[in-house]
Amino acid sequence: MKPSILAIAILAALVIFVPHQDAAAQAAVSGDARVGITFPLGDLAGDQVEAGLSLAANANVHLRPNLRLYTGVNHHSFRCTEGCVELGASPRSTGLGAGLQYRFLSPQEATWWARVGGVAHRFSSDVVSGDWSVGLEAGAGIDMPLGDNYQLTPHVGIVNHGLPSGLTAQYLTFALGLHRQFR
Repeated sequence: MKPSILAIAILAALVIFVPHQDAAAQAAVSGDARVGITFPLGDLAGDQVEAGLSLAANANVHLRPNLRLYTGVNHHSFRCTEGCVELGASPRSTGLGAGLQYRFLSPQEATWWARVGGVAHRFSSDVVSGDWSVGLEAGAGIDMPLGDNYQLTPHVGIVNHGLPSGLTAQYLTFALGLHRQFR
């Protein structure tokens, strides 16, 4: 294991498992759903793949007031009007994601956040049915209050994982979501 990865893992373990005084914040859970647009980058853009629909849903466990563990499902579809050569028509990437979200607490009502995690996605189309591949995702957004339990959540993210042909799927997402605090 690379030293930088080991250092990040140790730091994350310390932040997560060192006891915190606010036990109620640790037990809180929330969820969010997003819809947006996905823009292909790198190998996908080189095969004439065009922007498409992005859908996501996440569950969040609040580990501390400023730290959440998230897990969820993602579906990113693309368009291919010019006849994509290697990937075929109707390319899409569907899978799971999980990671940590850090919230930048402030005296303002809106809360900025950033997250990083891993994904397990399967890329497929009308001619390709790929295996599951592991990759990374990173994102940032802002929660803007709509009431006691709801927030409007604009979000930007980037996802990177393998394709069946040995290429890399990399795409940028811009989404708008609804976040709900359950407890």
